[in-house]
Amino acid sequence: MSKTKKEKTDKKIFIKWILAFLVGVVGGFFSRPVLEWFKIATSGIEFNMEFLMYLATALFLLVNMVGVGISYVFYKKAKKMTEDWDEDNEDVLDDIENKLDIAMLPIAIMTSVNYFLFGLTTYIGLVLMKGQGQLRAFVSLMDIAIFVVALFTFVALQKKCIDLTKQLNPEKKGNVFDKNFSKEWLASCDEAQQLMIYKASYAAYKSAGGVCQILWLVTIIGMMSFNTGLLPVFCVSTIMLVMQIAYFMEAKKMERGKK
Repeated sequence: MSKTKKEKTDKKIFIKWILAFLVGVVGGFFSRPVLEWFKIATSGIEFNMEFLMYLATALFLLVNMVGVGISYVFYKKAKKMTEDWDEDNEDVLDDIENKLDIAMLPIAIMTSVNYFLFGLTTYIGLVLMKGQGQLRAFVSLMDIAIFVVALFTFVALQKKCIDLTKQLNPEKKGNVFDKNFSKEWLASCDEAQQLMIYKASYAAYKSAGGVCQILWLVTIIGMMSFNTGLLPVFCVSTIMLVMQIAYFMEAKKMERGKK
């Protein structure tokens, strides 16, 4: 790369950083007036917190039912195709593995979504409504039950998908319930599969780093304008710190020939 081209590239990157910083500053500057305007605009509106509590619980239950349903349907399709597979047709094998990938996707998504929805329902039921009344206490217990049942259901579905994958690929090793599952599974993959996992993991690492920077900016604005406190900033900063240290330590291990 020529020096002139490198300088132009650096200049473009620097301009993008400046623009992002200015957007954050402007957003922080106007966030308080917007908040004041929102308070004035909604001053005459009464929110039915009890209705919101029931709505949040219904949403919690519905999205988990949909997630479980999607995973189960695609797992059953993959299992049926496996039973009919003659082990010679590679196209069928690719189709089975694709269906297993689709079955695993809601499991991965709902694992994260459930943490948020549980926090949302708990906040409405126990903080905003202070957990008053037997019916509200029952709804709070129902939220806990949905969270726990969904957690175990998705783990069970994950195990079924993993077991079917091991049936298709006998060289694969590892038990979902074992704490060393990820390590054993990775070790049982061939070099091409390991490389794919490494590349996907690095892409996820970069995406998480970018999202953390955006969330840090949002939490700073929230701290200054919405009195959210220092805890959100601390949590996001801690995630960024752990990511950086974990990456550095693993890279050093790889340099020394350790895995």
